Amino acid sequence: MENEHLHLLINEEIYAIESQASSDQLQVDSEESIVDNQQSTEDPVIEKINTNSQTQSTEKINIAFIHQTNNPDELDLLNKIIGACKLETQNFKVLKEGEPIQFEKAVIFTDSASSYCIPSTTTEGEIMYSKPLNILYHSPEEKRKLWGALQEFVKA
Repeated sequence: MENEHLHLLINEEIYAIESQASSDQLQVDSEESIVDNQQSTEDPVIEKINTNSQTQSTEKINIAFIHQTNNPDELDLLNKIIGACKLETQNFKVLKEGEPIQFEKAVIFTDSASSYCIPSTTTEGEIMYSKPLNILYHSPEEKRKLWGALQEFVKA
């Protein structure tokens, strides 16, 4: 599956998450940690990736989490969401909109989708749109909807 048109959707910096603890050490209580915004003892660390197209990897990512925020509280919420999914560090990347990327699955946090929390298959891979992180940060109901959809999306 080629991602030749994904660059039209993603036009900002790319970030990767490196976990400082194994998924067993995170001790995140899935839904409650997302809904309650409780602080994890060790959150994954987000760091900027070199977005120069000459050095960009063509390696396919299992799950991409694509966002458009710079707000530290919203990025912390994203870390908690990913931690609650209990994904291994090598199986996902956190990206900021703007760069082409190859993925099997992607969760895109945006306010311009026609439907939310409903996976769809495209030529690039499986995509699920979520409300933007700034809306999720303030809405426990939207977090619950996302969590229910994420549980099925990351398992499949």
